[in-house]
Amino acid sequence: MNIPKAIEQAMSFVLKKHAELGEGVMLRAYQSLADDPYWSPSTDLYFPMVDIRCSPPRTDQTQTTLVCECAMLCGTNAQDDKDHAFISSLYEAVEGVVTNIFAQYRHGTTGGIYAEFVAKVVELVDDAAKFNFGGLTLGEPLAPHDESGVNMIGLTLAVHYSRSDY
Repeated sequence: MNIPKAIEQAMSFVLKKHAELGEGVMLRAYQSLADDPYWSPSTDLYFPMVDIRCSPPRTDQTQTTLVCECAMLCGTNAQDDKDHAFISSLYEAVEGVVTNIFAQYRHGTTGGIYAEFVAKVVELVDDAAKFNFGGLTLGEPLAPHDESGVNMIGLTLAVHYSRSDY
């Protein structure tokens, strides 16, 4: 499995397990849509949802470390969430898990959600022996906005890694 897809699935895994998302929230991992029971081709954009998308890798300023930006975009139907209360609670649940992952990484925690996330990525990548996890940074956020009848807000976790074959 390609690394961005593995990161998307690992993030979906930890959000399902640790975030109190509320009933009926679709976790829409971009490269693995059919893995969520709420997704179907006829209702592709089911709301409420957390859309998880990882960018293809790029190099960082060292030119030796690769980075995938994993965006988690929370969305609700504006008609169903006029006061933005549901999207606020949805974002809070996602942000809580992501900041726990980041904080545990920063503090050198060897267990917890951070360890589960990294272990899941390693489990899913094509050749785990060549994948070397490097660290995490927070990426560009998506400020709250309403567009085409959808409330959106999001955050990004950048996953840094190297490959022994590069």
